[in-house]
Amino acid sequence: MPPVFSGQVVGVSTYSTTPTAFCRAVTGGSLSINSNNVVNIGVQGQRQVLKGTQEIVLDVTCVGVDKTILPYWFPTGVGVQVAGFPAFFVEVDDGVNGANIILSGGQPSSITIACNGGANGVVEYQLQAKFTAMTSAAAGAPAAVYNSYVGHSVNHCTFSQGGNTFGVMSFTLSNDLGLELVNTMDGKAAGSQTFPTFYIPTGQRPTLSLVTTSQWALTQFGADAWNPLNYTLALANGIVGENITFTFPGWVPSSVSMPIEATGVIGFSHEFEPGPGTNYNRVQIA
Repeated sequence: MPPVFSGQVVGVSTYSTTPTAFCRAVTGGSLSINSNNVVNIGVQGQRQVLKGTQEIVLDVTCVGVDKTILPYWFPTGVGVQVAGFPAFFVEVDDGVNGANIILSGGQPSSITIACNGGANGVVEYQLQAKFTAMTSAAAGAPAAVYNSYVGHSVNHCTFSQGGNTFGVMSFTLSNDLGLELVNTMDGKAAGSQTFPTFYIPTGQRPTLSLVTTSQWALTQFGADAWNPLNYTLALANGIVGENITFTFPGWVPSSVSMPIEATGVIGFSHEFEPGPGTNYNRVQIA
């Protein structure tokens, strides 16, 4: 019978010469490959099919992320590839059947960091990257590895501005790098002819969404102009190496919503984006 796999034999790690840990646990995601087949239908029922340029996309949902990997998704420069982006290792491997896959030549595509609050809220990361090369090997060593981080719950999160807090109950921080495939006609080696030449970020669009108990930003919409402010989101669980601070310099509101409800706790939804200045280095990580 064909092999059957469960999530207990699926793994994801970053990769150098061997798998390396970037998070405490991967809770979901996908590895997808779109071959972009060239298909032409001709007269007399003829059909041409060529393998196009393959798009390799890795989506990972994870917790307990090592903060050293996060700046890749929030570049401090513009118009160039993100240097040093790591390869990734993906496996489905029961020790006998399956495959080990190494993804390389990649670039970060998008990121979402969120904590939905509540009694058991946890900070969760959704990472997407695209790659220009893929190699695979039969099942067996090596295996994906993970760190031993505690991670961050809702109780480890503090959002503030100038020492003021606003009753933030949940947050979502996102950035889309506008990643685009580039395919040049410079000649490709056999065995890699259907992979893109490279990917390049074409921009950044960081956004921050908050739900608060305070009406807070509602009053700012009556002013004639925005007053850009510096905001801070600190994730601190008491372990120095795991503490993460996000700073948002010169951000402004973009929308606010107040539900009109007869019962329950009123949550004010706020959207923020960078104010005037550069379009990069607007999410700083320490």
